[in-house]
Amino acid sequence: MKNFLKQHLQEGKEIIFDNEKTFTDDFKSMECTFRNEAKNTWANGFKIEFNGALFSFKTFDAFFKKFTQLKTGWNLELKSW
Repeated sequence: MKNFLKQHLQEGKEIIFDNEKTFTDDFKSMECTFRNEAKNTWANGFKIEFNGALFSFKTFDAFFKKFTQLKTGWNLELKSW
């Protein structure tokens, strides 16, 4: 999963996880992206948008730690990429 995420995010793809199949009354969605632009470089890095909250990381390892925490904690499954 780690290599899959890193490769596809750096290619510019958005990867979405959710708990649509397992939720009872609390739907959660996580969208993962990567930004690498020459303009406004302060905003570059790996991003997680989780139910309206935005998490931003400069390194993939920090991103992956939070990703794993959210994915495991909310039983999120890959929806699209």
